[in-house]
Amino acid sequence: MAHNFVALLKSACAESSIPLYAYCIMPDHVHLLISASDKKGIVEFVRETKSLSTKMAWQHDYNGTIWQRSFYDHFLRKDEDCRIVANYIIRNPVRAGIVEHWKDYPFCGSLVYEL
Repeated sequence: MAHNFVALLKSACAESSIPLYAYCIMPDHVHLLISASDKKGIVEFVRETKSLSTKMAWQHDYNGTIWQRSFYDHFLRKDEDCRIVANYIIRNPVRAGIVEHWKDYPFCGSLVYEL
């Protein structure tokens, strides 16, 4: 199911011209580092992606709620380096003890940076 969500996420970003600086699909939460585009704002993008992924899960016989109602956001400030934050996000599986190296975890990466 996580592979399907990654494919959906990449497709949605491409269609909306949303840059996906980093993503990490953890067993119980998701991290995204994105910015708005001329086509779509962040809130609209997250809402639509959550809706599409819920429908996808239901097609795989999952019943019930997948996402919490809202989401936690953090806006990067001028003194925060996007690449450093992206590296932090993709290393979540290492910090959680799931893998020894983030590249061994198939559900994280970037569509912008070579990390």
